[in-house]
Amino acid sequence: MKPVDQPIVILGSGGHASVIIEAARSRLMEIVGYVDKEDKGSLLGVPWLGTEEQFRANYQLELFRLVIGFGQIRAGFKRKDAFERWSAWNYNWATLLDASSIISPSALIGIGTQILAGTVIQTRAVIGSNVIVNSRAVVEHECRIGDHVHLASGSVICGGVRIGACSHIGAGAVVLQGIQLGEAVTVGAGSVVTKNVPDGSTVIGIPAREGSK
Repeated sequence: MKPVDQPIVILGSGGHASVIIEAARSRLMEIVGYVDKEDKGSLLGVPWLGTEEQFRANYQLELFRLVIGFGQIRAGFKRKDAFERWSAWNYNWATLLDASSIISPSALIGIGTQILAGTVIQTRAVIGSNVIVNSRAVVEHECRIGDHVHLASGSVICGGVRIGACSHIGAGAVVLQGIQLGEAVTVGAGSVVTKNVPDGSTVIGIPAREGSK
C-alpha cells in the first residue's frame, strides 16, 4: 500500500483520537502529533504538539492536514464548530478511510470524513464532509448523509435514507429504507426508525418514538 504523502495532525486526545491513530496507520499515514488544551502524554506513541494557539504559532499550516479526534454521543455542533473554525484559518483536512472498510467506487465521500474499521458504504451513497462512519456501520445504496453527522458503531442506514446535518445515529440503531431525518436529530442506541423525523428531535425505541431532548 502506498503511503499518503502529507502528514496529519489530530485535534483532540480522547478515545476517538486513538481510533483515528490506528485507522491512519492502516493507510500508512504519517501522524505528526495531536493538539489539545493540555499535554496528555504520548498517545499510542503520538506526541502532544501544544494548544491550538501554540500549534498555530509554531507550525506552518500548509505542511499538514487535520483530523478531528473527538466524536459525540448525541446531535450537536462541537465537531461542526471545530471544522468551521480551522477551515476559516485555511487549514486542510484529511479524509480517513480505514484499510478494512469497504467503499463502493460510485460512492462520494466528503472532505474530513472518517470511514472507520469494518464499515460498508454501498453504491451511489453520498457522505458529506466531517462525517464519522464508525466501526462496522453500514450505509446502503443511494443514501445521503449530511455534513457533521456521526453514525455510531454498528448502525445500519438502509437504502435511500436522507440524514440531515449534525445528526447522531446511536450504536446499533437501524434507519429503514427511504426514511428522511432532519438536521440535528438524535436516534438512540438500538432504536429502529420507521417514520420520518423532523429537525432537532430525539427518538428512541422500537419503533423509534419522540423522547427527551
